[in-house]
Amino acid sequence: MKKLTTFKMRNRSASRNLVLGLMLSMGSLLAFGQTITTSIGTGTNTSSNIPITSYYGYSYSQQIYLASEMDPGVQGQLNSITKIRFYYASGSVTNSDNWTIYMGSTNQTSFSSNTNWIPSTAMSQVFSGTVTFPAAGNWMEITLTTPFQWNGLSNVVIAVDENQGSYSASDGYWRSQSTSGTRAIFYRNDSTNPDPASPPTATGLISAVSQVQIVHELAPACSAAPDHATAVSSVSTICSNSPTPVNLSITGSTFATGLGYQWQYNDGSGWVDYPAGTTQDFSVFPQQTVNVHLITTCIATGDEDISEEASISVNPAPTVAADNAALAYCSGSPAQVVATGASTYAWSPATGLNVTNNDTVIANPTNSTVYSVVGTDIMGCKDTAMVTITPINKITRTATYSPTTLCTPGTAVTVTATAAPATIFGGGAYEYKFMDANGAVLQDWSASSTYNFTPAADSIYKIYADFRSNTCPDAIDSISTSIVVGFGANVAVVDYDCINLGGTVTLSSIFGQTNTETVYTNPFAAPTDVTAGIVTLGGSAAITAGRAVLTPSATGINGSLTINDPAFHTGLNNAMTVSFKMTADQPINNYGTGGADGISYSFGNDVTATGNQNGTGSKLRLSFDANDNSPNIAGIYLGYNVTGTLSPAGAGTLIHVGNIALWKLKQDVPVVLTIDPNGKASLTVDGTTVFENVQMPAAYMNANTAGWKHVFGAATGGDAMRQAIKDVLITAPSLDFAFVPATTTPTAWGSASTFTNVQPGTYDVWISSNGSASCAKKIETVEIVNTNPLVLLGNDTTICEGESLTLDAGNAGATYVWSNSQITTQTRIVTQPGPYVVNVTAPNGCVGVGSINVDVMGAPTASTIYVQNNMPTYTFTILNPQNANQYSWDFGDGTTIANAPGTVSHTYLTAGPRQVSVTLTNECGTETVIATVVVTSTAGLETNAIDGLNVYPNPANEFVTVELPSATQAIGSLFTMAGSLVRTIDSFTAKTEVSVADLTPGVYFLHIQSEDKTSVIKLVVE
Repeated sequence: MKKLTTFKMRNRSASRNLVLGLMLSMGSLLAFGQTITTSIGTGTNTSSNIPITSYYGYSYSQQIYLASEMDPGVQGQLNSITKIRFYYASGSVTNSDNWTIYMGSTNQTSFSSNTNWIPSTAMSQVFSGTVTFPAAGNWMEITLTTPFQWNGLSNVVIAVDENQGSYSASDGYWRSQSTSGTRAIFYRNDSTNPDPASPPTATGLISAVSQVQIVHELAPACSAAPDHATAVSSVSTICSNSPTPVNLSITGSTFATGLGYQWQYNDGSGWVDYPAGTTQDFSVFPQQTVNVHLITTCIATGDEDISEEASISVNPAPTVAADNAALAYCSGSPAQVVATGASTYAWSPATGLNVTNNDTVIANPTNSTVYSVVGTDIMGCKDTAMVTITPINKITRTATYSPTTLCTPGTAVTVTATAAPATIFGGGAYEYKFMDANGAVLQDWSASSTYNFTPAADSIYKIYADFRSNTCPDAIDSISTSIVVGFGANVAVVDYDCINLGGTVTLSSIFGQTNTETVYTNPFAAPTDVTAGIVTLGGSAAITAGRAVLTPSATGINGSLTINDPAFHTGLNNAMTVSFKMTADQPINNYGTGGADGISYSFGNDVTATGNQNGTGSKLRLSFDANDNSPNIAGIYLGYNVTGTLSPAGAGTLIHVGNIALWKLKQDVPVVLTIDPNGKASLTVDGTTVFENVQMPAAYMNANTAGWKHVFGAATGGDAMRQAIKDVLITAPSLDFAFVPATTTPTAWGSASTFTNVQPGTYDVWISSNGSASCAKKIETVEIVNTNPLVLLGNDTTICEGESLTLDAGNAGATYVWSNSQITTQTRIVTQPGPYVVNVTAPNGCVGVGSINVDVMGAPTASTIYVQNNMPTYTFTILNPQNANQYSWDFGDGTTIANAPGTVSHTYLTAGPRQVSVTLTNECGTETVIATVVVTSTAGLETNAIDGLNVYPNPANEFVTVELPSATQAIGSLFTMAGSLVRTIDSFTAKTEVSVADLTPGVYFLHIQSEDKTSVIKLVVE
C-alpha cells in the first residue's frame, strides 16, 4: 500500500469543537485511586460451565457484561479494572487452576451462534497464572496482572482460558445470573486445548453470566498535556464493501479524566473530522484510502496531543452479478447461470451444482434453492450475488383477483395467475388454464395469465389456476383463489317458547367483504423490538442479524419468544391470520437425527415461555417438526387441545402433512396461517398451500381469547439448526351485523353474529363490511314465532236452542284437559251455556290455556202491544219482550220503522181503523205481535185549531218561522214520524224561528200549543 504523505496542520476549528465530543465532566472528577466495586448477579443459581468447566481437561468461555449493569459510579467514567471475583459455590475444582484471562470492550450484547466468538484481537490479556480457590461458598478474587482500562461506555467481555490439562472428579459449580439473551459461550474438551486466537465451534450457549464483582479504580483529572499516543488501526487494508468496521484505538493513552477526543482522517486533501469520532475508541467504514490520527485534549488546560498516524488502504469492491437472478428449469434441462464481475467465484450451497468454483455453473436442484455466488477480485475483495433456481414443478404459484372488494354482484372480476421464477431456462413460456370448483374449464390453456368474469350472485367463487410450460411436460400443481362476492350466511332460527324465553337467530357459513385490521406487527429486527411488558425472550432466544433467533446453531438448547399484547383481539369466531418469516438452517448435524429439532407457534391462555418444537399450552398449536422421533413424525402439525407430543394420529391433532422440504434448511420462508370466520384453517408455506379448510373445533371458535398469548418456541437436537422468526404480522377480519325489525334500515351495527332474547316478530338480518349500509346486504328476513301452545277457541258466542258448537283447541300432538269434564280430546261439542276452559300441554312441556263463554238463546217472544192515545199521536209499547235483538214496526198506514226501540210514537194523518204490528227478531228467529186501533182524530196542514197560525217556509231546509197573532203566547215540539221528539220550542209571543238545518231530510210533525188549543202541522225538511 502506498502511504499517504500528510502534514500536521492543526485544525483549530476541530480543536475548539473537541468539547462537543465525548468528555468526562469536570464536575465529576474524582481523586486518583478512588475504588468502586460493581456487583452483578443475585440468587443461588449455578453453572458448571462458566467461568470454567472443571470436570473437563480444558475449557474456554466468554461472557458479556453490559455497561448498564455496572455500578452507576463508573458508568461514563474512565476507569481501570484491577480485580475480578467469581463466586465458587460447590463441587470439585481441583486440577483446574491454570487460568489465562482476557478482557475487552465490545458493542456485542449476546452470542448468536456457537461460532460467534468475540475475536482475541478485540481483547487484552489481563492475567495468566495460577489462581487460588477459596473454600466453597466464597468469592474467589483475582488481581489482574495488567489492569484493564475501560471507558465506562462499552459492554465488557471477560474470557477465561483454563489450561491445566487435568480434570476434577466431579463438576464444580459457580454462582450465575439468568439473562434475557445468550450472553455466555463455552467450549470444553478432555484432550483438545482451545486456542483463544482461533477457538473451535462452541459446545454450547448459555442464557446466563457468572455472578461477578468487578473492582474499578477511577482515573484522576488531567492537569497537563496528554501523553503522546500512537493511532492503531485494526486492519491496514480493507475492501470498500467490508461489513466489518475498522476499529481505531491508540497506544500510550493518558489514564485521566477530563479528556476530549477527536478523530480525523486525511485522504490527501487535508484533515477532516469524523463527526462521530469523539471517543478514544472509534469504528469506521472507510470508502477510500486514508490516514487517521486522534487529537486528545485536556479540557482543563487546553493542552492537546496529536497522535502518530495510522494508514488504511481501501480497495474498491467488485460488482458481482448473475445473468439471471431467478430461473425455473424443466426436468432434463438444468439451468445454466453465468456470474461476472470478479476473478474467482465460489458458489454455495453445492447441492444441485455441477461445480462450485467457476463463473458458469449448471444447476439442477430438487427443490427451489437460493444460491450465493461470492466473487473475489485480484485484491481479495469480494461481492455476492444471489440466484434462485427452481424445478418447474416446484415454482411458487399465486392466484389473485381484483377488485378485492365486491359489495354486490355484477362487477367484472379479473383473476390473475402468477408464476415465480418468471423466467424459464431455455426460453420456454408459461401457459395457464382456469377451472371452477367442479373442474369445469372456464378458460382453456393459453398464454393469458388472466381470466375475466362477472359474478351474478352473492357467493364464494373458487377458481383454480393450472400452470405449465410450453416446452416441457412437467406437471405443476394448481392453485386456487376464493373470490368473495357480496354477503351471505346460513341463518338458523330457534323460536320463542316457555323453555327459550326469547328466540335465537344464529348465523353460520358466513361470508362477506371483510375489513382487515392489523392487530399486531413486529419485525423483530433489532433489540428495541423487544417491547417491554409485551415481548419476552426466553432460553437461548436473542435478536440477532435482523431476526428473533430462538435457537442458534447449537445442540441441546431451546428458546422462546412470547407476545402478550393486552390490546390484541381476534375477529369473528376468533378468525385471524398469523404470518411470519421462518428460518431453519445452519445445521450442525452432529448425530444425523435431528429428532428434537423444530419450531412452533402456540396461541392460548395457558402457554408458557418454553422452547418446544411441539408447542405449549392446551389450545392452538402449529408445529414444524424437523425429523422423526417416535411417536412424532417429521412434518407440519396443526393441533388443538393437545398437552403432550404431537403425532399424526394423536388426540388433538387436526392435520399432519409430512412436508419438510418447504421450510427445512431454508431462510426467511413466508408462513401464513389463516383461520376464517367459519373456523376453517388454511396454511401456506413459501407460497405453497399445505392444507386448507381444516375445521377448527367449536371450543376454539367460542373461546374468549382476551388475555391469550402467542409463543414462538424452538428446540435443537442432533441437527442443531438455527431457528428464527421475523416480520410477525397478525390481522383479524371483521364483519358487522345488524338485526332490525323488518323493512328497517340499520343504524347500529355490532360484531356478534348470534342474536338472543328475540321477541316474536319479523326481522331483517344484515351483514356489512364497515358498519354502514354503504357496503352491506340484507341477507334474510326471519320470523320469530311464539311456539308456546296458542289456544284459540274463538270469541265469546251465542248459539240457538237445539244447536251445538264444536270447540277446537288446535296444537295437534298436544295433550288436553277440558274444564268441568273428563274430556281430553282436541275438540269438544257444547250445547249448554257457560264458560269453557281447556289446558293444552305441548310435547316439550309448554302449556297454553284457552277459554270461551257460550250463551244459548231461544226465539224471541212478547205478550201484546200496549197503546197510549194522544190523538192524533199514538204511543205503542211491546210488552214482555224476550230474546229480541231488534224491533220492526208497521203502523198500518203504510209507515214502517226498522231497527226501532220497543216503544214508539206515530201520528196519523188519516182516520180509520189501523192494524199495528211489531216483528221481534234475533239470531234464532222472529215473532210478530199485532194490535188494532181506530184513528178518529188526525193531523195535517189543513188542520189549524189556532186561529192565525202560520208556519213557513214548508218545505224548509234551514229555518222555519212560526207566526201567531200579536200578543198570542205559545210553546211547541217537533217529532219524527216515529214519534221521537227532536226539538222543543220554548214559550214565545207572536213569532219565532226554529232551526232545522241539522235534521235529516224527511217528514216531521210540528205541535204548537196555545192556551187550550193545539195545532199539528206536517213539516217537510229538505
